[in-house]
Amino acid sequence: MMGKKIRVLCIVLFFAIPPSAFLQEKTEVESYAEAERYYELGTQTFNIDKTKAVSLYWQAANLGHPLAMMKMGDCYYHGDGVPQNCSSALTWYRQAAEKGVAEAQAKIAEVESAVLQRQVAQEKREQATREQIMQRKREQLAQRKREQLAQR
Repeated sequence: MMGKKIRVLCIVLFFAIPPSAFLQEKTEVESYAEAERYYELGTQTFNIDKTKAVSLYWQAANLGHPLAMMKMGDCYYHGDGVPQNCSSALTWYRQAAEKGVAEAQAKIAEVESAVLQRQVAQEKREQATREQIMQRKREQLAQRKREQLAQR
C-alpha cells in the first residue's frame, strides 16, 4: 500500500514540476530527448502548439546537439512552431553538417533548390506582369491612334 502511494506521489510530482525547471542542469542529450517528447506529443497526440518543443530543440541545439540542429532546420524549413524561414533553416542545417550529420547536406541541397525554384517562379511572375503591362500600353496606344484617325 505504501509503495502505491509513493508511485502516485512520484507521478503527481512529475506532472506538477514544469520541464523547464530542469533545463539548467540538463545535458544536450537530455534537452534533445525532452524536446523530441514534446514535439511528438504535439504532433501525434494532442495537436498542441509546437513552440515549446522548438524552444527545447533550440536549447539542445545551442548546447551542441547535432540532431537538435537538424530539427531546428526542419522546423524553420516547414514552419513548424516558428515562422517559415529558409535562411534560418539553412543556418541550422549547415551547423548540423559541420557536426557530422550526413543527411544535413541533402537538406541543404533541398532547401537551396527550393529557394532557387521560388526565385525562378517569382521572376517568371514578374516577367508575365511586365508583359501584361506592355500589352495594355500597346492596346492603349493603338486605341488612341484609331481615335485620332476617326477624328480626321
